[in-house]
Amino acid sequence: YNITEPKLSDKLQEIKKKLENEFGLSKRARAFQTAMNYRFRPEALKTIVGVMTSGCYKPFLPLQALRIFGHQFNLLNSGVVMNLVTPLNDLSLDGKDEKAAANVVGFDSSAVYTQGEAKRKVLRGDEEALHTLKYTNDNCIYLALGTRGAVFSSSNFIKGKPNLRKNFLHVLSNKITDSLTSEEQVADCRCELERGMSAITRCKITSRQEKEPLARNVKGVKG
Repeated sequence: YNITEPKLSDKLQEIKKKLENEFGLSKRARAFQTAMNYRFRPEALKTIVGVMTSGCYKPFLPLQALRIFGHQFNLLNSGVVMNLVTPLNDLSLDGKDEKAAANVVGFDSSAVYTQGEAKRKVLRGDEEALHTLKYTNDNCIYLALGTRGAVFSSSNFIKGKPNLRKNFLHVLSNKITDSLTSEEQVADCRCELERGMSAITRCKITSRQEKEPLARNVKGVKG
């Protein structure tokens, strides 16, 4: 068999792509930066929902990881929750069949949320399933989970029938709402001049307190 060696131009393009990802110069990185620079109203509930067609590129230098850590720190300080919709093509549950994995809508750092949550008035989640959940982790998922956000499987949404897609969106919207309303925040806000011309309000979260919901009880449930 003849094995064709990659052309030099292809190798250079690949190196260029990797460097752009590492230094935050790719289109995806610039889009995320634009979203994170959005000026939310001080009293607003703040969230960013990233919709991706593929997972984050695997870094080969520590620069991307450092940028992600900085983004996470800034988002937490600003009270912004990052949520992510991404394929998660290799999503699976240990000891469960493919049907069980296809039933997963998403997860956060506390529990897994399935189609069955659409029937509930209050999200409960499945803590036990989180220990058997398998997927390819990346820095974008790390960023979302680190800001109290959730990660949702777009592959499961696409493969679902119309009624299941409706359930999926119901659970997704409820989970995002829950992440924004589950705690009380105290912020220190100051008005500053930007470039000496326009006034902007910058807020920093100084304290957080988990709310006591009426019926919120995260525990193991059958998916």
